[in-house]
Amino acid sequence: FSTTNSFITIGALADSFYEYLLKVFIYSGKNIPSDGFLRQAYDNAVDGIEQHLMTKSTLVNNDGSLSTHYYLKVLDLPNLQGTEEQDHLLCFVPGMLALGTVGEKDTVKVAKHLDMAKKLMATCYDMYHRQPTGLAPDLVGFPGFEVLRPTYHLRPETVESLMYLYRITKDPMYREWGWEIFQATEKYAKTTYGYGAVHYVDSLYWVQIEDKMESFFMAETLKYHYLLQSPESFVPLDKYVFNTEAHPFNIKAS
Repeated sequence: FSTTNSFITIGALADSFYEYLLKVFIYSGKNIPSDGFLRQAYDNAVDGIEQHLMTKSTLVNNDGSLSTHYYLKVLDLPNLQGTEEQDHLLCFVPGMLALGTVGEKDTVKVAKHLDMAKKLMATCYDMYHRQPTGLAPDLVGFPGFEVLRPTYHLRPETVESLMYLYRITKDPMYREWGWEIFQATEKYAKTTYGYGAVHYVDSLYWVQIEDKMESFFMAETLKYHYLLQSPESFVPLDKYVFNTEAHPFNIKAS
């Protein structure tokens, strides 16, 4: 493993590994004798996320009040200096953290993981809510949610996490946040024959649609929107686990 000219992240190039530590364990029916090491590795990773990657950012608002947000930085190697930015791909993490609490008997662990999930979920929602279009840029800087890459690529990660947070906490706020995002998508990303990536989400004057729709928009983004607004009995989380492309698999012995 390289320890120079490299970095530590749970975002692009690494995200699915951490996600599958948990999901393969769930898929196995939480078989402790044969697959318990996966859950242990996942818990160790979450501890590392909390200690080294999850960062508190305080912003002074226009009215002088303070607002606090938490984001997931990238650590450069070997100096372990963190970047004060977060990309949209990292917004899968709140959902992963929430999913990991389902059926967990350690109440201290459940409380900690859900607290992390809720804090990160609020930041991902604000990536959308702070833009005049209601759509998130692909990369923001902290503090202040500085728009560094102003394109919304129809990505699924935020609504995926909203689905998990809603189903697990039963808080209708997460469903309402998802509906806001869906309405903004309908308003700014819809074309005659589909949907397109939206450039300049931070400007109503410059906003424009790219003539391209990624396949994950239908396979993941719209699917999670549908699941978020559907009854929990539809594709229930105690019987199915979703792979990283949102395909549902029957949990063994469920």
